[in-house]
Amino acid sequence: MKIKWLEQSKIKPGERVFVRTDLNVPLSAGRITDDYKINAALPTLRWLLQARARLIIATHLGRPEKPDQKFSTAPLAKKLAEQLKIPVSHCRQAIGLSAATAVARLPAGEALLLENLRFYPEEQANDLSFARALAELADHYVNDGFAVSHRRHASVCAVKLYLRAYGGFLLKQEIDNLGRILKPVRPLVAILGGAKIETKIPLLKKMSVLADHILLGGRLANIFLAARGYGLRAWRSDQKEINLARRIYTERMLLPMDLVVSAAATGQGPALVKKAGDLDKGDYAFDLGPKTVDFFSHYIAKARTLFWNGPMGWYEKPAFSAGTVKIARLIAARARGRAFGVGGGGETVEVLRRARVSRSFDWVSTGGGASLSYLSGASMPGLDGLDGKKSLWL
Repeated sequence: MKIKWLEQSKIKPGERVFVRTDLNVPLSAGRITDDYKINAALPTLRWLLQARARLIIATHLGRPEKPDQKFSTAPLAKKLAEQLKIPVSHCRQAIGLSAATAVARLPAGEALLLENLRFYPEEQANDLSFARALAELADHYVNDGFAVSHRRHASVCAVKLYLRAYGGFLLKQEIDNLGRILKPVRPLVAILGGAKIETKIPLLKKMSVLADHILLGGRLANIFLAARGYGLRAWRSDQKEINLARRIYTERMLLPMDLVVSAAATGQGPALVKKAGDLDKGDYAFDLGPKTVDFFSHYIAKARTLFWNGPMGWYEKPAFSAGTVKIARLIAARARGRAFGVGGGGETVEVLRRARVSRSFDWVSTGGGASLSYLSGASMPGLDGLDGKKSLWL
């Protein structure tokens, strides 16, 4: 996989450049509540604007099943204009006459944001006709959406059949920084948590070979504890997940010694600290206990490379947030000089923001599932064909 990067392109002033970004930011009543992904996209957009390109920005937002103004990209255009300090117009369509007209009117050195790509079912179907309609708006294609590069979608894959394609600056940063996890300075310590074991299986298998130690928390740890015979309820899990955990468990995986538990699945009532060996079938474990945090801290303090994905507990509830916040701060204290620290995943990014330690990590990945796919060696179709070559279809 040889990628031709944006700075190696020969984009001329006035040429139309279609940039696939990931601006899938959280909204509340039409207001952006976290602009991290927007800020991450700015270097590529600024470079193209300085090159006097006519910039066509495309993204998805949320998971709409049909056009829904709640998921319109219009609020993003206003935010981009503020950040880029140039006019950013918004088109209420992503293809068709209105989009073509908006592009035709676009001056060099200015930007147009298309409507939500997922308003079109053809996007997720990787439809060739839809991809061609997108490509007809532009002269060049840039993928700067690492977070969607594991998706076989039209704006990520099929569109490259029709345009010279390049990788953007954010894409390069993601690949370079995640590459340092794949070729680590040792010891490499992976801290894995969250709720979804099925999405973590390839990464768990990869880290079982690659990492020196794997520290497990969250519901992920609960499933492994249940698989090892501890008596807690593996909340919302089934026997299939427990059997899977039994099969992939290795001695490199370190499990909690104690946990903060509740007698209710809702987390209501008193939160108690229990040793792992004292758990019973009535316990729901929602956070790491203090002895586990101390136990994990010794491995974090000796690491030279750190990768964190997934919270250590039910961090949204104050009674069960302490373990996650403490682990975040331990990694942050070790990173930036003594170890190379990377955090990845939507919930992980939110945890770092809440703990106010994002800037202490060497890299915070914008990719959730994409980061896991890349690190586990899974297919990344969005990275193929970014070679700047003339397509056979042109």
